[in-house]
Order: sequence, then structure tokens, then C-alpha cells
Amino acid sequence: IMAVQVFSEVIDPATCPSGAPCLGAFSSDVIAGLERVYTLAASRQIAAVNMSLGSGSFSKPCDREPYKPIIDNLRSIGVATVVASGNSGTRTSISSPACISSAVSVASTDKLDQVSWFSNTASFVSLLAPGEGIVSSVPGGGFTPFNGTSMAAPHVAGAWAVIREAVPGASVSTVLTALRQTGKPVKDTRYLGKVTIPRIRMLRALATLTPITNPVPTVSAVSPDRVRVGSGASTLTITGSGFNAFSVVHWNGAARPTTVISATQIQGTLTSTDVAAIGAG
Repeated sequence: IMAVQVFSEVIDPATCPSGAPCLGAFSSDVIAGLERVYTLAASRQIAAVNMSLGSGSFSKPCDREPYKPIIDNLRSIGVATVVASGNSGTRTSISSPACISSAVSVASTDKLDQVSWFSNTASFVSLLAPGEGIVSSVPGGGFTPFNGTSMAAPHVAGAWAVIREAVPGASVSTVLTALRQTGKPVKDTRYLGKVTIPRIRMLRALATLTPITNPVPTVSAVSPDRVRVGSGASTLTITGSGFNAFSVVHWNGAARPTTVISATQIQGTLTSTDVAAIGAG
């Protein structure tokens, strides 16, 4: 992991929406930072650049922005430029440089897999990732939860590194296609929201690119352990070990909708038909 400093202290009150001084990044410094990554990529194993920054509002790809050439150059050597979409809550536009067509733009979801209230989205956003209530380290020590597409983008950059570790030769297009095709479709249900964007599911994406081991999990408890006949749809919580994105709850041999909570817990949803008569599942 390499940090590249591109920010400066800005003292112009007109430039600082919350009051001067503030931090800002000149386009020339951002480009210089990306060029630094490009130079070091020849001797370092760099999978992706994370850019939790941006400005402006663009309703279509903004390939006339000055960042485009270096983002293209990085992509040509297999390095993805992952950029936060912005936090203005717009449903039809995103900030720059996320809006550049060769970048990987990332919007935010909450813990219920809904588009976050603050997240910018648009029809050309690449991916969604968790960005609400994300616990992160803070200067001076300790941890604090934060919201923002700046928290979502690092999830994608980190996933990119895991995938590239397993498949070193995968191109940016190959990894992006895997993440998009295996991602969970999430519709922006906010007022005036229209788009549906895939939320990353890294293990599923990885499985399309290389064989992965998927051991049989163990089950130690099911709660509730019985359901009243005719009680309608029910949710079962199953505790054990070895659960992952491919774990599925079965009822009488048939798969049921499953939510993976963690490696030690999953939930399965039974229909009213499943519990219409006395029997075992």
C-alpha cells in the first residue's frame, strides 16, 4: 500500500464551502500523483489507484477532463483508477474524475443494500460498494465510522488487489467485467432515482476468473429450531463456520433465498408453503 499526497491547504474563502482554510487538490497535483504511480508500477506490483476525491457534476462521461490521458496510460499497464462518484446526492450525475470513461467510478450503498442517501449516481457509474457507517482509522489512533463514496471506493480498490493477487495477468477490463457481471443489482429507489448498478461481490467475481476452494460449512445451531404450521413466511438464522458468498440454505432439498451475514452466520427465508404441513426441513 502506497500513499501519494496530492492535497494542499487552501486559504481562499470562496473555494472553501465550509470556511477557510480547507484542503483541496489541484488538477496538476492529482495528475502528478497518478504519473508517480505509473512510474513506480514498472517495479512494484500495483493493482489499483484509489481516488477518494472529486469535484464538479457531470451527467455524461467527461473525457475532455485533463486526467484522461494518465488514467488511460495506467489502464494500459493493468492498473485500475478507482474513483469516488461524489456525495451531493444527485441521481443523474457524478463528479470528476469519476466521470472519465476509462476510470472505475464507485457509488455507495448502506448496510441494507440500498443506495446511500448522499451518493451520486448516474447511468454510467461502474460499481456500488459499501460506503455508509464504515469504521476507519483516524489520525492520532483509534477508529471512527464514516459515510461517503470515499469509503466505498476503497472497497473496490481493495477487492481489485485481492483479485489481481489471484489472477496477476487480468486486465482492468477483465476484472471490471467480472465485478459487474457477478455484482448484486441494486436499484436506486430514492426520489427520481432510475439506475440499477451492481454492488460488488468479490468472491463471486473471483470465482469467474480462477478456481477457488469452497469447503462444506459446518452447522452448530438453527434458530428458531421449529416453526408453527401455517405461520407463514419465516426467517431461519443458521450459526456455524465456513459460510461464504456461495452458501445456500436448503429446505427439503430445495434452495431458499439466503443472506450471508458473516463466515459464522447466514439467514434463509422460508415461504408459507414450506410450513403449511407438519414435517421436517
